[in-house]
Amino acid sequence: MYDFLIVGAGLFGSTCAAELTKAGLRCLVVEKSEKVGGTAATEVRDEMVIHLHGTHVFHTRSARIWEYMQQWAEWLPYVHKQATNVDGRLVSIPINLKTFEDLLGTEFSEDSAKLFVQKETEKYRSEKNDSIEGWCLRNIGPTLFEAIIKGHTESFWGRRCAELPAAIVKRLPVRFMRDDSYFGIDTYQGVPSGGYTPMMIRMLQYSDLVFGVDYLKDKKVLRGLAENVIYTGRLDEYFGFKHGRLDYRGTEASHVRHLSEQLFPVATVTYQNGTYVRSTEHRHFEKPKLRSEFSWVTYELPSSLSATHPVRTQESMKIQSNYEERFSDSPGMYFGGRLASYLYMDMDQTVASALAMVRSLLTKRRS
Repeated sequence: MYDFLIVGAGLFGSTCAAELTKAGLRCLVVEKSEKVGGTAATEVRDEMVIHLHGTHVFHTRSARIWEYMQQWAEWLPYVHKQATNVDGRLVSIPINLKTFEDLLGTEFSEDSAKLFVQKETEKYRSEKNDSIEGWCLRNIGPTLFEAIIKGHTESFWGRRCAELPAAIVKRLPVRFMRDDSYFGIDTYQGVPSGGYTPMMIRMLQYSDLVFGVDYLKDKKVLRGLAENVIYTGRLDEYFGFKHGRLDYRGTEASHVRHLSEQLFPVATVTYQNGTYVRSTEHRHFEKPKLRSEFSWVTYELPSSLSATHPVRTQESMKIQSNYEERFSDSPGMYFGGRLASYLYMDMDQTVASALAMVRSLLTKRRS
């Protein structure tokens, strides 16, 4: 009998397994796919680490979380930069002085950029609409909204910006300075040498790991193998969609090998119109050690079949609440991670959430 069965070998499940086995508990980890890593899974092609589901950069302001992650990998310093394709031109994002200059073709200072935004937003400031469109019109104005946010956002989420909650874009900064780093205020940034999959394999080294197992199909048998279960899959699917389907969104990725040393000046490009929503050129992540004449680029298409991003509308959050009210019907079951929590979490938040769950579980066992 295992102490814990963990459903999913992504970052949340791997962190839980690492800490529970450190505490001397027996863990069985079951993974539906054939690879460790979840949406952060990686593999090596032409000596290049490929992020199989698009860009994943570990970034945090927490010294505690950054220090915790050092034990699992050698971390390569990397400051992420990103651009968006606007009618064939690359425009720096998130918004900074370079964004204004790339888009409008003239030099901007802090004062002139603030004046531009002030004039653009003036007639929208009294509006109360808390959609992406409403928030953007009030805070950055129609020119920036329509050029660098609207097309990509509506393509990825499959809904109009007027229907999507502002929380999706509120986390992106607006900087009236020349700092074009994507995660500028996060003190600690990097990627693990060799990729996220080897890193998580190290985290799982003292757990039993089985691939190709669909927990929900074999729940009756698998539930009997452990005293407790940590479930990281879709929340609605676990309960058989009895209260309806939660709205998730994601992408389908294809990987292309280009006979070129470098295609783009930055690792990640989003697209405001066109087939793809995002591309990731992987050589940027470990550029100092790469000598390959090839460049691998991952292109992502929007998909409602790939569940990676919760669409937290009021309707979906009501459905989420109905499912969470049923947690008490499942003693020994614990739900965590982006899908089961129905929350968008960055990687550092995922680790912090997993560590908090394990602390709670260990406290409960000792009491």
